[in-house]
Amino acid sequence: MSPIRDILFFFGLTLSLIESCSNGGYPVPNDNVCVYLNADQQYYIDTIRHCATLGSDGIPAKIKNIYENAYIYALLPTILGANDGAYIGLERKANNLWYYADGSPVTYMNWATGEPKNSSSLCAIMDPQTGKWISADCSVARPYVCSLIEVNTSTSVQPTKVNPTSGPIGPGGCPNGWTYFAANDDCYYVQNFTYTDGVHWQLYGAGTAEGKCEAMGANLVSIHSKGEDGFVYDLITSNVSRMKNVTTDDSPCGHQYAWIGYHGNGKGQGNWTDGSPVDYLGDNAKFFRNIKQYWMLANDDSCGMHAWYGSTDIATPARFVCKKPSSRIR
Repeated sequence: MSPIRDILFFFGLTLSLIESCSNGGYPVPNDNVCVYLNADQQYYIDTIRHCATLGSDGIPAKIKNIYENAYIYALLPTILGANDGAYIGLERKANNLWYYADGSPVTYMNWATGEPKNSSSLCAIMDPQTGKWISADCSVARPYVCSLIEVNTSTSVQPTKVNPTSGPIGPGGCPNGWTYFAANDDCYYVQNFTYTDGVHWQLYGAGTAEGKCEAMGANLVSIHSKGEDGFVYDLITSNVSRMKNVTTDDSPCGHQYAWIGYHGNGKGQGNWTDGSPVDYLGDNAKFFRNIKQYWMLANDDSCGMHAWYGSTDIATPARFVCKKPSSRIR
């Protein structure tokens, strides 16, 4: 096992003591989802049937963020051996767009370079060497990964599908759907890509994004250290350049940004929407001017973007990041 896998696997097993899964599943850290790794090789259509036997929400693995992807990647050697990859829950539809196995639009992507290929490959596998996704023929028998919203057997409480304002359920006392950053003892929420009409991303102005954070008892994220900066970059990792028709101007790279809470000139002047001091700015801030601007982050290698970007409120990113203190007793 590679060093990165050693770290990820240890991290996952440590946090898995919080919850347990039935039928030999692995609980995803800070989530109410279990993943199931299956070494028996099946055609993709049969993986759908088998995953459904795990429970009413059982589907080929629905990977919604970089942490779920890293966790599954760390587990893959336990089932793959010399195989070339395992099916995950992605399907190319007739409109040439990719969807999760439950039919919902894909909100996180980790395609390998040059993928997905414009071909007849309608399914996807995870590369066990890199964790990247590769488009694949559905009619080849392969190992596969399922995911399921699972019962927390330590409390015998049935999980519920809740919105991001729900009470604490995970490490650090963060609500469902939020991610805990121990260095700050804060909770972070990414409003990821959503499709209001089933085709195009929902886009947001800075004011609208702040309002949605405030409705969840939070603000657009403030960033106060290089460590926190890297953490937020990881949260918004994307790979969208090859996506087609997801915006009305067919420019996914032009809208994959995520709003943050800084309003200033990019040189230390200005304010964070949560009222915290401006004591850190990213080393690679772009487009700073001697006027106040609203700021966004991008982390998309396929678009060649990894920086803070200043813009006006009329910019329309597809995402934003909220932050609020943990509800733990301090």
